[in-house]
Amino acid sequence: MSDPQHPAYIPGLRNLKTALAVLIILILAKLMDYPAPMYAGIAAITTMQDSIAHSISYGKMRIMATLVGGLMSVIILYATRHIPVESISILLIPLGIVLTILLCNIIRFKEASGLATVVFVIIMMQYTGDPYTYAIIRTIETIVGIVIAVVINRCVKQPESPEPAEPA
Repeated sequence: MSDPQHPAYIPGLRNLKTALAVLIILILAKLMDYPAPMYAGIAAITTMQDSIAHSISYGKMRIMATLVGGLMSVIILYATRHIPVESISILLIPLGIVLTILLCNIIRFKEASGLATVVFVIIMMQYTGDPYTYAIIRTIETIVGIVIAVVINRCVKQPESPEPAEPA
């Protein structure tokens, strides 16, 4: 909901909190010599909602989606570890999408199926080196972004409106 009192050309609090969350992620990444915290940044941006309750709700769904997508990619990569993935990825990725959505339906988390599928596809298409390590790192990175967004949303609050002056 937009505030009719707030001019559209001035950044609102949610805008500033989102930027602050990403700034903290970038600073932490720099301090830890972590090259590209893209997934943490994306998670923080999407988790920053209009209220702390909405951020927590979305954050939980996002964590579940990340865990399901990461788990499905690890299962498929493990099951096909002796086959060059590049040669069969044209079949593995659609199969994994079906299984990821099916798993979300089975565990009654249908609202997470879209994001879980995105996580699955990203891991399947972008992993380098050990796929298990890649999936774990991406999952942790995403959770860090979610936690930072929720903490910022909880700690940075709207200033209290001044009480109207009593009539003289």
